[in-house]
Amino acid sequence: MIAATVDGAPVPVADVDARERALRASPQTAALPRADTSEGRQLRRWLTQLLVTERVISREAEALGVTAAAAPAEAEVLPDLTARMEIGSIAAAVLADPLARAVFARV
Repeated sequence: MIAATVDGAPVPVADVDARERALRASPQTAALPRADTSEGRQLRRWLTQLLVTERVISREAEALGVTAAAAPAEAEVLPDLTARMEIGSIAAAVLADPLARAVFARV
């Protein structure tokens, strides 16, 4: 099954499942909603959005010729909690990746 498509490439539901399993196996598991609740489904939607955003960034980096070597530090892009909240949870999460920060700076 396909959860989404990015530039013609599928994002399989299996990738969402794998990301959720990894998250639930992490120390943050106690803070996560139970899987079979509306909040658990919202977590899966959030994870799908995150996976799609990561793939969009990867494609854009390739198209722009941007590499992680050109990335600003995370503190330069998201200097405090207010900046993280203002930019949104998906953007804040993806900006932990140097490649995403390099694309962000370029755009």
